[in-house]
Amino acid sequence: MRRIVMTATLGALVLAVPAPAIAQDAGVNPSVVHLMQAYGLEKAEAQQRIDLQADVLALSERLNAANDAAFADMFIQHEPVFKIVLLFADTSDRKAFIDSIDPKLRRFVQLKTAKRARGAVARDLEELAAGLRSTGVAFASKYDLPTERFVVQVETEADAAKVRAVLPETRKVETDVVIAPLPVSQAAPVGVAAGDSIRGGQPIWQSAGGTGGWCSLGYAVSYTSGGVAKQGILTAGHCYDTMIARIGTHDVTLSGPVVDKPNMSGGIPGEADGVADKYDYQIWETTGLAVSSSISYVDRNNIPEFPATGTLKLTGITSFLNQKAGMIVCKSGHTTGITCGEITNGNAYRDGTYGWIEVSKTKQALISDGGDSGGPWFLYPGTAATITGVGVHSAGNAVGGPTGISIYMPIDYIDDHVASVSTLKN
Repeated sequence: MRRIVMTATLGALVLAVPAPAIAQDAGVNPSVVHLMQAYGLEKAEAQQRIDLQADVLALSERLNAANDAAFADMFIQHEPVFKIVLLFADTSDRKAFIDSIDPKLRRFVQLKTAKRARGAVARDLEELAAGLRSTGVAFASKYDLPTERFVVQVETEADAAKVRAVLPETRKVETDVVIAPLPVSQAAPVGVAAGDSIRGGQPIWQSAGGTGGWCSLGYAVSYTSGGVAKQGILTAGHCYDTMIARIGTHDVTLSGPVVDKPNMSGGIPGEADGVADKYDYQIWETTGLAVSSSISYVDRNNIPEFPATGTLKLTGITSFLNQKAGMIVCKSGHTTGITCGEITNGNAYRDGTYGWIEVSKTKQALISDGGDSGGPWFLYPGTAATITGVGVHSAGNAVGGPTGISIYMPIDYIDDHVASVSTLKN
């Protein structure tokens, strides 16, 4: 039986207009549905914006390759009008550059003078984080591109007071301190029904028989070890180093990760390394098991395109530097199934450092929850069952509706430890 989850009430983050009725149309993908519901768009306009994300990625690659010292960043604005905003920390004449952009994208492009170039933002963020770490307070922080303000998130008013006390006067005027639940590792100890199938996007357990703490499997990979070509599969680094895949009526043990990069602290007892870095993933060898470029999903949110379960094929990946605020991304996790949201920050702070992707503004009841850790995040560019991989699910604050936050590790970070590793693509 299909499980239907009621969508949370639309909040102040999005336009207060009724969403258009969405029929059970096989031509509507979850990214399109998200835009229709979040911004009250008709299907054709929502589809156009999703189609343009590939052009935005190409433009991002071009700007990164140019190494313009004044380049700050870029983001997609969805309201009150759709724009692709390019930020430069100078007023140089860039007419020739704008004229060289494909007309289908150019008409949406707007130049804006930024307060800081990308390098200055990185330095200021690290300076801010260093001061915040001195308080001993748990926090998240980021630089919000549309407002060009620093945002620090803590969980209590007492913590907020400590943060404000260490902010330099010059920083206080451009820093917002907000109180909200912080994202935490999402590998929760909960029970499951026996006999669940498992593939990428599906569950793995701590204990035999499909019991104990669970996580979700991510993308399949290939790599070379000792001169031998091998295959493996990803999950979150903070998940247990030995977990059980329930396949039919028997268990297969996955253990001894080829690469194990867990959280700095917290999460599952014993699964922390005390290192502040941008990684939260592990790779298990899968010799003897068939793996493919496909990931599984469970549609717990009644998304029009999908049956109750299905698969999607990975055809490519995109890197951290090309994942921009305003892009619509989706994930497959065991607990909440396939959910979608909007990248709200492309360089968020987590686990002692920057470099994570923050997603929010979902129209599903809950964007992620315990047990989703390790699940794949992706761009869903068209109506076919193909996806572009962007990351591995790491954390969330389990808040329902559009204010809920999820955090994922960009997928290209897996290249940093094994030179031969590559995601399996169709």
